[in-house]
Amino acid sequence: MSQNENGRILTLFMRDVSERRVAERKIAKMAITDSLTGLYNRAGFTDLLDESLSEAKADDLKVALLFIDLDYFKEVNDVRGHEVGDQLLKMVAKRLLSRRRSTDVVA
Repeated sequence: MSQNENGRILTLFMRDVSERRVAERKIAKMAITDSLTGLYNRAGFTDLLDESLSEAKADDLKVALLFIDLDYFKEVNDVRGHEVGDQLLKMVAKRLLSRRRSTDVVA
């Protein structure tokens, strides 16, 4: 505590919130990404798609969307196990990321 020029007692509280901010950013990222692959999840992708479509409409630009389905993936999990299925998903994610352009999104 200290006193100001008028003799009033001043109290100052300070708190370092940097750890909290880091934790908040981490939680926010977890909400929009898949924990296994690190790719955007459905919520993150939907947000990005909405944003991209709005920007494209405003600027009269075109947007392309490529949907990839892994045929028989359920059978991989059922026959080989979830660990193998997880490895397959990670491998597919890594390959897609390695082929994307800087403006592309993989989700």
